[in-house]
Amino acid sequence: MKDGKPWLAFSTPGGDSQDQTLLQIFLNVVYLGMNPQEAVEAPRFNSEAMHSSFDDHSDQPLVLDVEKRIPQAVLDQLQAREHNLEIGSDWSNPTAATMVEYDLATGVISGGADVRGHRYALAS
Repeated sequence: MKDGKPWLAFSTPGGDSQDQTLLQIFLNVVYLGMNPQEAVEAPRFNSEAMHSSFDDHSDQPLVLDVEKRIPQAVLDQLQAREHNLEIGSDWSNPTAATMVEYDLATGVISGGADVRGHRYALAS
């Protein structure tokens, strides 16, 4: 909701990665000014610091799964802060978000669908 009116809806499958992904795509819109498609396609990371409730692994403090598209300068800063990086492919994040934004001023509805999960948005 924004000013008491519908504004943004988003969701993703992905188990323990869901909250991390949803926060990242929300911040992409709110703080980075991305549209829904840009927000869901932007490179992401996933912390392995918590005990997995879906897979068979214990907590792994300071381990970050990162997509290869994250700039090297950012990766260097994370490593300087003693994070253990597991660098995946360009699109390796395990979630596949979708997002719909309603522009209150124009009435235009915009959608974003994550290529990681072969999602797509259609207008009718």
